[in-house]
Amino acid sequence: MSKREEFDVPMAKLVPVKEKLAYAVGFASKDAVNVVINTYIFVYLMEVVGINFAYIGSMMLATRIFDAINDPIIGQLADHNNSKSGKYKPFIKYGSIALAIVFAGLMFVPEIGSVGKTVWVTVFYVLWSLCFTIVEMPYFGILPAMTNDPEERGKITSWSRIAGRVPQILVPILIGALVNSMGDKPGYFVAAIIVSVVLIICGFIAANACTERAVVAKPDDGKQEKAGISSFLKIIKGNGGLLCIMLVQLCFTFNMILGDMLNVQYISHYLERPELSSYLIAPVTAGLIVGQLLVPKFQQLTGGGKRTISIGMAGYLCMLVICAFAGSVSIPFWVACMFALNMFGGALQIMIIMLCFDNADYIEYKTGERSDATIFSIVSFLMKLSAGFAATLAAFALGFAGFSMRGPEAGANIGMLSIIRYTVPGILVALAFLFLLLYPVKDSKMVEIRAELRKRHGNDGPSGAGEPGKPAGPPIGPKPTGK
Repeated sequence: MSKREEFDVPMAKLVPVKEKLAYAVGFASKDAVNVVINTYIFVYLMEVVGINFAYIGSMMLATRIFDAINDPIIGQLADHNNSKSGKYKPFIKYGSIALAIVFAGLMFVPEIGSVGKTVWVTVFYVLWSLCFTIVEMPYFGILPAMTNDPEERGKITSWSRIAGRVPQILVPILIGALVNSMGDKPGYFVAAIIVSVVLIICGFIAANACTERAVVAKPDDGKQEKAGISSFLKIIKGNGGLLCIMLVQLCFTFNMILGDMLNVQYISHYLERPELSSYLIAPVTAGLIVGQLLVPKFQQLTGGGKRTISIGMAGYLCMLVICAFAGSVSIPFWVACMFALNMFGGALQIMIIMLCFDNADYIEYKTGERSDATIFSIVSFLMKLSAGFAATLAAFALGFAGFSMRGPEAGANIGMLSIIRYTVPGILVALAFLFLLLYPVKDSKMVEIRAELRKRHGNDGPSGAGEPGKPAGPPIGPKPTGK
């Protein structure tokens, strides 16, 4: 029996294709900013702006600690927002404008002396982190608000992640072309302007097109629980599944971001082809798209759930080992192996996110509240924390290996690049695998939970009934006890 048959989702309640496309386009535009930050900000700040590697690493880590405070707060604000235009849509629309302005400022560092440039970079990097959270949280929160059906959620997730890989292919090509033709500093800035304009346009498209049809509004009787630390603690209290997901996400994302940050350095100095660094990233990234397209087939072959993720992580670890030696064979062989590695990585990213959706359903089942944005605020914080740790590790490791702001110095240990790029990620993925084994909610239990949530929502189907903002059935919450 398929999921569609199991939950008997009325075809009229499925998310329209135009909404799926609008969501995917908006999600991809947000990810375009992240591509620049994860892949180029380290090289840009060190080799173009001239900021000391130790300060960059420390600044990025300190900013992630700051995110520990603001991410859950923003997630709570989105979950408790009841504006007429929707819970999440105002954050997406106006947050995109703020993010675009701050991102452009970060990629335009004026010549105001070393201290002035350091202050400029610090201020705009912190603002970028805050604005990115304001945009990212609602994108995660609005997806389950668009539909309660797990198959539809899976489709929208796949579409958005596949769309998000397009910038990972196009942005490096764009930056490579602009930097080669205009020079380092103007090339990066013009690329940032183009990305910022696309971000604003696509953010408005997503906010205007997506419908929060699965949100069951609560009456404004003054008794609603407000966003705050008590509400946040209620979500994470006793939630062992969420803790496991947090640890899996932290380790696996750390691995992915560390690799992304070092790919340019690895190609330029270990493979000794700096002129090809931006162009080789594009075919390598294409593996992520293929892997995400193959997720449904992969789940069908392996049985789905935690078992599928475990098999995927085993395959990912094997490819990491092969890739570590592939660069010594030939560049085409390295590209082919990295393509295969990213196939596993792209598929695993989607499957881990699906665990987050399951946990949101689990929390609603236990507490009667939807907390999607809050859960994904934790996920976002972990992703940013991973980026901070990855940047700190990369910065200090490269510094100790003999790399200056302009590349390797005389006597630099080039082989250290390979160790940082592959050995450390291998350890992280192994840890993620161990934490995954501890995830307590079985797939069979999730079937029962979704069936119960369907009853609580009424008889209009789990894709969400009625118009946005109107109750779809009986109040959602724990069943009353007593007579």
